[in-house]
Amino acid sequence: MTFSVFKDLTDPQKFAILITSLLVIAVSTYVTLFHLLSFDGAFNTQAAINFYSKGTLTLNYRSNTTLQTLLPFQIVNGFFLTIFGNTFLATNLANIFFYLLLFGLFIFLTCTYRSALPMLAFSCMSLSPAFLAYGSGGYGEVPALTFGLLGVSILVFRRDSYMACILAGILIAFAITTKWVLFLILPPVVLTLIMLRPDRKSLLYFLGATLFMYTLVSFLQFSHLESDEIGKLFRSLISQNTPHYGSEYFPQKVNHLKTYGLRLRKIWEGYSSMSLGFAPIKIGLSLIICFVAIHILFKRKNPLEKKDVFFIFLASFLLIYLIWAFALNSRWPARRMLNTDVLLYLGTGLLPYAASFSTIRRLAVFGLLAIFTSTHFLFFLPSMKQGHLCTVITYESRMREGLQLLPKNYNAYGSGVLEAPHWSFLAGKNFKDLFRDSVFYDCIENDCYNYLFLKSSSTLPLIKPQVDLVHKIFKLNNVFESRKFQISKIEGFNNSGKEYVESVDFTEEKAAQSIVRIHERDRDKMYAPPFFEFNEMAVFLDNKRRLPLIEVVFNAHECHDGKNLRVALVDNKGKYIQNFLVTRGENKFEVSVPKKFRGSKIDVYLLLEKELRNKSSDCMAQNINRIPLEYKIVRLIPKPSISR
Repeated sequence: MTFSVFKDLTDPQKFAILITSLLVIAVSTYVTLFHLLSFDGAFNTQAAINFYSKGTLTLNYRSNTTLQTLLPFQIVNGFFLTIFGNTFLATNLANIFFYLLLFGLFIFLTCTYRSALPMLAFSCMSLSPAFLAYGSGGYGEVPALTFGLLGVSILVFRRDSYMACILAGILIAFAITTKWVLFLILPPVVLTLIMLRPDRKSLLYFLGATLFMYTLVSFLQFSHLESDEIGKLFRSLISQNTPHYGSEYFPQKVNHLKTYGLRLRKIWEGYSSMSLGFAPIKIGLSLIICFVAIHILFKRKNPLEKKDVFFIFLASFLLIYLIWAFALNSRWPARRMLNTDVLLYLGTGLLPYAASFSTIRRLAVFGLLAIFTSTHFLFFLPSMKQGHLCTVITYESRMREGLQLLPKNYNAYGSGVLEAPHWSFLAGKNFKDLFRDSVFYDCIENDCYNYLFLKSSSTLPLIKPQVDLVHKIFKLNNVFESRKFQISKIEGFNNSGKEYVESVDFTEEKAAQSIVRIHERDRDKMYAPPFFEFNEMAVFLDNKRRLPLIEVVFNAHECHDGKNLRVALVDNKGKYIQNFLVTRGENKFEVSVPKKFRGSKIDVYLLLEKELRNKSSDCMAQNINRIPLEYKIVRLIPKPSISR
């Protein structure tokens, strides 16, 4: 029996397990009380709740392809959220569950290898900055790796059992379908199978379980998606594994050797930062682990012992993961390289046994892990003290105070990832994207309660340009603010500092002084489509001459044919609305100006319908809302210019 290894624990090993257990309890408590849900984690929790309530892995905010951590983790995540409800306290329980599973694996390896070093390695991992930041908060990197390590350990140490082969296959399929990057586990698994030389029946059970579970989970995840969403998902996956350089938020594809060097520098800086200056030592340790594994593979007699097979798997997995991280990984080195740290610390803990180190060398490995652990702990202390200033419970209570200030039926908007996922999770409400969904078209006739949920740019300087852009475009009335969080009512387009004129010619540069529109983002940046899609804008006209008509001239793409253009005149006296049918090619409309708007400054809202009327295959295949109307002129005129 596999669990017979627990019978022969020595006193030092028991003591190491006891001390590490206390650390696990402390870290789990800290994470539950003080680690706020990340915005990626907020997406994950939305999907988990919807899977249990609706049977589909869908989001309440943004495209479903935004989801990065998939079904196997969400099943566990949704289970805890179903029991404890939509509270921030429950959002880390799934991560803690996998943390405990990983701890159980380390205990098993401590007993199997007759060494207390795996416990020290686990302590080192638990206190590392990368693990504390990305090992919880709804992230899926560690859960995916835990599935994979458990699967391979069962395959190696229980290879004579057919049920173990089936379970191992299921767990490896779960690893891959939780985070696609875990496809990296396949070459080490193939190498492991070659070393184990299982009989044909065991191999068929393992492969059959892996393929069946992979197919089943993939079907459950993607069967509800449209074909274009599946296409976007795979393009996103390809892009995530295509080298990029520059900012994490606005990376650019590597196109020559110089930019590839810039990218490597960026990855190394991120890895060094998360390693607290130990990056060269960690790379050196990784190479030693790999060389020892190669020596075992080619120098020791066959068949290899189970413990040697597992160590070789671990080393090969670490090597492939590091190669991917430095050669292909596009962004977020601290998070996406977290699993390399887990593999490294585990490999270091097993290294003395695998290499048959002398007592002095074992003490050297112990000392190195102790230095790592001590440094991580010293780094952890300040963040722990700072975290005590505001607990997860406090954050949640303040956010709920803000939600209670809102009317019953309100439209909720977010901008990018600026805190909207957290609010959407807490409110249990579908949110709209400020730059992808219509804001005024449906609300200009009947006054809607449109609220924007923001995160303070002071908490994340990278988002400041987007926050500034939001304030530049929209007139906002702040209704709630608490530390990081802010709720603002969208009153309309921002006319502050705009020049009111009688005529706006869009071919002239000065036209920008008299319009507010949702601009497209530079398409050369990043692999994702532009943020800003919908045709909603305002033109600011000065009708001091009391002219009776407004002329609107623009060109329309054929896919806009049949849509409605809603023109609203807004000033401090009220509003007036007219609707016009858009046709392909040049359009020219004349809007009647009511007497109450004559002699005043007018905000002219030009709002294009979102729904597609032209159902041709070409129009259905593209997101036509990203193709703007080409406005030529908007002006006040004294008499009709269109022949009746």
